[in-house]
Amino acid sequence: ESPCRKDPQFVCREMGVQTIGGRETRLWDISLRSSAQGGGVEPYARMWVDVGLKIAIRESYVDGLEVNLENLKQGVQPQSLFDLPEGFQKISDTPPADEVKK
Repeated sequence: ESPCRKDPQFVCREMGVQTIGGRETRLWDISLRSSAQGGGVEPYARMWVDVGLKIAIRESYVDGLEVNLENLKQGVQPQSLFDLPEGFQKISDTPPADEVKK
């Protein structure tokens, strides 16, 4: 799916498949619709979306910002990652809206 599917101000164009860090990705060229009269598009970013994980593992923006995820490993996570930290307690339900103090 296109990374632009939920935001109409962006235009995405798929540029093909590339392997990044041993992972298969789809490269997307992303442009921003101009708010100026005439409604052209301006380059915004490039995004490499991991085919299996469906997340961007590399992003490169026209302002020079770059984001890279490295050493990705898929696997079962230990239950201890989901244990509450000391001093916290689990809340099972949210209160009904009429009981929330304003």
